[in-house]
Amino acid sequence: MPRLFNAAHDLLERNIVEGRAAKIAYIDDDGRYTYEELCARVNRSANALQKLGLKIEDRVMIVHSDTIDFPSVFLGAIKSSLVVVDYLDVSCVSIRPFEANAPLIVDTNAVLALPITLQSLKLVSRRDS
Repeated sequence: MPRLFNAAHDLLERNIVEGRAAKIAYIDDDGRYTYEELCARVNRSANALQKLGLKIEDRVMIVHSDTIDFPSVFLGAIKSSLVVVDYLDVSCVSIRPFEANAPLIVDTNAVLALPITLQSLKLVSRRDS
């Protein structure tokens, strides 16, 4: 039986298998990241999300900045078969406190709001309330 299509898996694994592991996949203010490095970060993110007990097709919102953490968490969520329903740019959080953005989370029916960085995977979950 063929595997189900997963866009994150296809984007990363296909490029690695086709010999582009050392090619640049993402650039931010802190550096350049190869497909191999991005894939490792995506896998760590996907594993962390799965350990939280999220189910396939759970909706999540990502609070992000324009760093390597955004594609790492975004693609990690997709690789985990989660549904990313919205992105909240970090500039919105700095203008309005995170709590003021809570209606966005409720409106999207997200069970989780993912934080800005992969390191701070201390998440705000509606399931805990």
